[in-house]
Amino acid sequence: MAQHLQVPVDTKVYELHRVCEISRIPFLSMTSFLPRSVDLSMDSERYKGSLYAILEQKGISIKKVDEQISIAYADDRLASELGLDLDAPVLKRVRTSYDQTGRIIEYVVVFYRPDKYVYSVSYGE
Repeated sequence: MAQHLQVPVDTKVYELHRVCEISRIPFLSMTSFLPRSVDLSMDSERYKGSLYAILEQKGISIKKVDEQISIAYADDRLASELGLDLDAPVLKRVRTSYDQTGRIIEYVVVFYRPDKYVYSVSYGE
């Protein structure tokens, strides 16, 4: 993780794991890693909404993201969290987010149920 966040190997980082639902049906499992310099609250109730809104309150603006999207297969934990069969295909998104100074603020791995999520992109005007 130190390599992904560009911090020294012995540096402690935050790990924030969330499962999001739509109408009480889980549709994604997300694990975010952030450098300790972000100084987050340890109150898990704070993270039921937008992490980026919390970062904005701390004066951190996400200005750039790099994303990779691929297919993966549900392991025991993911199958249980998302209500899927073991080895069911899932959409995997890995994102690195950078703040206004170019510093890496978040490395996140998200798994989506393919029957509950559509990824759409629009470019241009």
